[in-house]
Amino acid sequence: MSCGRTSPALLLLALTAVCLLLVAAVRAEPVLIARKGLLNTQAVKDRDVAVSIDIFNVGTSAAHNVKLQDGSWFEPTTAGAFELVNGLASAAWSSLPAGGNISHTFVIRPTEVAVNVDVRPALITFFDAENKETKSVYSTESMLFEIYPFSTIAIGTSVNYVEWATFVGIAAATTLPAVLLWSSSASRAVSSLNKKQK
Repeated sequence: MSCGRTSPALLLLALTAVCLLLVAAVRAEPVLIARKGLLNTQAVKDRDVAVSIDIFNVGTSAAHNVKLQDGSWFEPTTAGAFELVNGLASAAWSSLPAGGNISHTFVIRPTEVAVNVDVRPALITFFDAENKETKSVYSTESMLFEIYPFSTIAIGTSVNYVEWATFVGIAAATTLPAVLLWSSSASRAVSSLNKKQK
């Protein structure tokens, strides 16, 4: 046996030891990750905004007694800025299996125009049956956004006749000479063909 080579039996033994250590290190427990966001591209005063919270169990066992609380829309820092239109800002599920996910959506309506509205993450609590303890996680970081007045959004989405008229004028100015030149050439070609045939 040469000095630079390792025997296959020794490699197999080392690989087995590493695998056993990894298996021992991995415990069966639920691990929840949550994402919170607005489904609308912009928040507009007196217009409905859909809030979506997705909860994923990336652990190896089921999470039980899963509870979602997202009352940050109605806290003193945002008091009066939102009203609940449809759905609930809290929810509960009996369990979330390993590899599973849950989506919860509710609709709110901004009642004020505001700049830099800061909404905190949602709180998710669940029971870990493997470790016999209640755990909590928060959704993604705080959301910071602006609530626009409807008049600002209406201006941006209205039909702009001046821009369209300018576009049509420029398109006609560049296209019309080419069409007239082709038409003139085509009529001369037809005339010369008719003269030759006579």
